[in-house]
Amino acid sequence: MDNKTNRPLISVVMPTYNGEAFIAKAIQSVLDQTFTDFEFIIVDDGSTDATASIIASFNDSRILSIKKESNTGIADCLNIGIEAAKGIYFARMDDDDTCHRERLSKQIKYLETHKNVIVCATNDQNLGGNRPYLSDLQIKIGLMFRNVLIHASVMMPMSIFDTYSYNTKMVPSEDYDLWSRILKEGKFHKLSEPLMQIRYSSDGQTATRRHEQLKLNVGICKRFLKNYGFALEPNDEYLLHQFVEHDYTISVDVLLKLLKWLDKLQHLNTKLSIFPDLQFANEIAFQKQNFIKKYFLNRKLPKKIEPFIKLPFHYKLQVISFYMNKLVFKLKE
Repeated sequence: MDNKTNRPLISVVMPTYNGEAFIAKAIQSVLDQTFTDFEFIIVDDGSTDATASIIASFNDSRILSIKKESNTGIADCLNIGIEAAKGIYFARMDDDDTCHRERLSKQIKYLETHKNVIVCATNDQNLGGNRPYLSDLQIKIGLMFRNVLIHASVMMPMSIFDTYSYNTKMVPSEDYDLWSRILKEGKFHKLSEPLMQIRYSSDGQTATRRHEQLKLNVGICKRFLKNYGFALEPNDEYLLHQFVEHDYTISVDVLLKLLKWLDKLQHLNTKLSIFPDLQFANEIAFQKQNFIKKYFLNRKLPKKIEPFIKLPFHYKLQVISFYMNKLVFKLKE
């Protein structure tokens, strides 16, 4: 339909594969939205369980069910759903999550009043932890190091897909890859409210393909660095790999080089005025602290001794503080 008035304002696109355990609740949470001007496109990626019959049990004219004969992956499903969509805005949904009744209403209100925003995500039940990454600046600094947006929570102008599509070769990092390619098209924003209930489990696709995901993330992080204007020297490439792939088996000497590389990024940022100094320095400090914490958590006691001895004093204090807080937490249980 070419006439804008005959189009739904939002196309909710939900890929699914063997989602019988949770898909009914996911579908119902979309149908129960207070905002009603949407179509709901469900792309079944060749499910072999009861998923198709569960979808068919919902009698709602807003649902468009597309059944694929073979399993070709989430990115292909999203592209198929987008191709079939008539909406002015695209909203993601996963088959094992649920959304707050006002999710679509609050996201569309934000996008309609902020036309320069191309990605509007929401918080989930965890509220982003200690680093929610809400503003465009916070998100774009955070994306340099990892994916800080919940894919299933995003809403975007459908016009983005006139130029871009999901890369089927980048699953399970298809969303992070897309953010790196549309970066310069507009602003990113995350609503602070927990409008999504995300189901985190050890058997999810992202969890089971984590190693593959981290390897793909290396190339994506390189793209972010290049787009922002950070040049990588040959020696930096190795350190970037260890950092992005969360390699906590590296020697303490490599760890110290990695920390110095992060310091170098901070100095480059100051020199090139890429991001405001305070915000960028804060992120670098967090990334270093987080890596050091996980480095020690993932090592057995005998392999913690040498690294601790060789760490500069201020990093030693961070390790001591972390274990003290952990001990206090256990005592309170």
